[in-house]
Amino acid sequence: MPTSRFHFAAQLAKTAALGLTLTLALSACQDTVTPTAQLPTDETKRAYTGSVANEEVRRFKNEVWDKLRGSDRCGSCHIPDGAAPTPFVRQDDVNLAHSAALGIVNTEAPEQSLMVTKVAEGHQCWLGSNEGASCAAQLVVYLRNWLYPSSALSSEEVKLEAPTLRTPDTSTLSFPTDANSFQTTVWPVLVENCASCHADDAAIPIAPFFAQPNVADIQVAYDAAKPKIDLNSVPSSRIVVRLREEFHNCWSDCASNADELEAEVQRLADVAAALPGDELSLDAIPNSKALYIYDGTVASGGGRVDENLIALYKFDDGEGDTLINDSSGVGSAADLQLQGTEGIDYRWLGGWGIEFLTSQGRALATPQASAKLHDMITTSGEYTLEAWLIPGNVTQGADDPSAIISYSAGNNTERNFTLRQRLYNYDYLNRSSETNGNGEQALATLDDDEAVQTTLQHVVATFDPTNGRRLYVNGELKASLAAEAGAHLADWDDSFALMLGNEASGSQPWSGSIRFLGIHSRALTPEQIGFNFDAGVGERYYLLFNIDEELAKGGLDFNEAYIMLEVARFDTYSYLFAEPTFISLDENFQPGDIPAAGIRVAGMRIGLNGKEPAAGQAYVHLDTLIREEDYGPRGQQLSDLGTILAIDGGPERDEFFLTFDILNTEQDGRIYSNPIQPFPPFSGDTASAIGLRTFDEINATMAVLTGIDPKQHAISGPDGTYTLVRQQLPANTNIGGFVSAHQVGVAQLAIEYCHILVEDNALRGTFFPDVDFSATLNTIDVSQWESSVVTPLIERFVANDPTSVTQEAQIRTVLRELFSGYGSYPGLRNAQCNSDYQGTCSPTRIAVKASCAALLGSAVTLIQ
Repeated sequence: MPTSRFHFAAQLAKTAALGLTLTLALSACQDTVTPTAQLPTDETKRAYTGSVANEEVRRFKNEVWDKLRGSDRCGSCHIPDGAAPTPFVRQDDVNLAHSAALGIVNTEAPEQSLMVTKVAEGHQCWLGSNEGASCAAQLVVYLRNWLYPSSALSSEEVKLEAPTLRTPDTSTLSFPTDANSFQTTVWPVLVENCASCHADDAAIPIAPFFAQPNVADIQVAYDAAKPKIDLNSVPSSRIVVRLREEFHNCWSDCASNADELEAEVQRLADVAAALPGDELSLDAIPNSKALYIYDGTVASGGGRVDENLIALYKFDDGEGDTLINDSSGVGSAADLQLQGTEGIDYRWLGGWGIEFLTSQGRALATPQASAKLHDMITTSGEYTLEAWLIPGNVTQGADDPSAIISYSAGNNTERNFTLRQRLYNYDYLNRSSETNGNGEQALATLDDDEAVQTTLQHVVATFDPTNGRRLYVNGELKASLAAEAGAHLADWDDSFALMLGNEASGSQPWSGSIRFLGIHSRALTPEQIGFNFDAGVGERYYLLFNIDEELAKGGLDFNEAYIMLEVARFDTYSYLFAEPTFISLDENFQPGDIPAAGIRVAGMRIGLNGKEPAAGQAYVHLDTLIREEDYGPRGQQLSDLGTILAIDGGPERDEFFLTFDILNTEQDGRIYSNPIQPFPPFSGDTASAIGLRTFDEINATMAVLTGIDPKQHAISGPDGTYTLVRQQLPANTNIGGFVSAHQVGVAQLAIEYCHILVEDNALRGTFFPDVDFSATLNTIDVSQWESSVVTPLIERFVANDPTSVTQEAQIRTVLRELFSGYGSYPGLRNAQCNSDYQGTCSPTRIAVKASCAALLGSAVTLIQ
């Protein structure tokens, strides 16, 4: 089991606490920043615009120079021509400052450095004349962080807590699958009294849209109403409580209105209760105790590198909120105001996240609130954008890239940074001393990588003056721009605004979901990015399903034995289950307590609200042993599969449990008391033993046989042969579906490959070493043709199979006669050299191409 699933990173030691506090205090005073950027008047506060020689100097800048260069610390004296002799915080060149610092720093014992001992004696202590020891201690921290960078990513172990034991409730009601019953019970009351707000065509639409008045939208209304209805405790339904206890928009008397709606909810519950049941009788089935998702141990929030976060958006605010909170706690909060209508232009996601649906949906911070990004990033000279995204499609941004995250002006031509999507590519713009005001050129992922996928992705963009720009997707470096190394960010504009889902102009909308956004004032290392990727995202829990009772039936006296699963809200509609693991929380448990024969676990299913859902049972084929030798400090993982289960009643009401075909000695009576009878022998037609290669397989086969790169323009370019005939080639392996159009496409592709092969001097020289391609056909006899052309083609294209001797002989005859002729066909040599056929005696390469294409485009490459 990956340690990241059980271990969360302890927060790395907070260095320079006082210096950071001062910086934040200063930025917090800028609530009234004007839209026009103003350069600071204090030279020691200006962004550094010079070069940084290497990574070691960059660490010095970040950990020492940035913290000490202020005029309230060392910046008034330790500069060229200053009152102090050593200019280790000179403003013009951090590389020279670094060299000066080495003269007063003991790199082997930082606490013995002259810089430290001088301050300890009371020299210019910024905390006060009597606080020399405290200032010296801070200096030691700064120096150690510079001299001894820690690459270790520490983690703290999640403390698992035993849940309350609960027997699964098999009488729980589930919603009817279709909306018919809802349409005749609850829906009419909602439409009559709530549609003026809770419908998407209302004057001021308010989500959820459970009162959609059009019957064509009944399923939408039903899905929106389900989280507000409790079939198992009707009076507790949110739509009832909202009227009875909170007096929300009652249409007459709140008590009677609540009674009316409660009666309709009860009618819906009665329908659900009368449906044909698939409830379980757990007496005959090995099963675990039951849990709600919130009974689990929280798995989110740890195991990340976050020490330099300056803006953090977890998107955990939820339905009805119009503000996305910056929960970093650093400086003034850069909260994002949502624009558009909830449920139409954007929607909150269960399990944390926001989804932008239309071009009207976006989120913006004010320029004043965004200014802290400018202040802190221009000071550090580096930064990281870290996001968990789900792009809505791979077709957006074709003509004008779609803006996902942008810190920019409203004119589409000026920005500090932007992360964009262009079809299958991520683009990253960064304004620096090496770019124009729009941050161009864009750093983009490669077309062939197709980095953008419509699934959850961890996307990270970093900039620092040593490495330039970098783009990572799911922990892997996808693009870099080292040409920007040495650049500075002093040209950033503090009047710009941070925004998500579009540009301020509204001209570059992005469709998709954002589940996490963090902005760091440091460039994360590849190791740190991988660590944060492993930590995952969103609302996650470890659910501990107790199996003590079932193990006791087989004579095992275990206490606190569990099958643990990691469970998350995958989205608004489903749960994600992953990594089932056997673990004991009994402090006296030893792996040797496991029987020598092991504990068998087979056919595990996830139960939900008293039933076994038909879909999402990824562990039904699990069959493994819990063994002493496989049990480690974090238990024994039983499977590395994950699976999705649909939400039924909602996170507060959905009850989970596990059932098993076999758990130790216990067996599912439904299966083993009534064994399944084998199917009778199949009497129909047998399937063909051979099949077709499909389009990509045909192209790949021809590329391998000829040694030609299939990515070159003539084959796979926009007007390449494969691009043009791809849809004409077989799409499945069924040989019965082969038609003449398929063969035409295969022939065209074979001709292109053979043309490239023969026209390339190096390739043809290797393939046909004995052929003089400048000779004319009338100079070559049949035996010479067979040995120098036919034999190399057969040796390269035809499988070396002892059973195919007859086949090879037939191929040899066909290729020989293609050259020499047969019957009324004159052959390539005669046709090309006889005026009766309007030919001239052409170079040999034309006939070689024809023979090559005839064999390459035949069943030899088409059949598998």
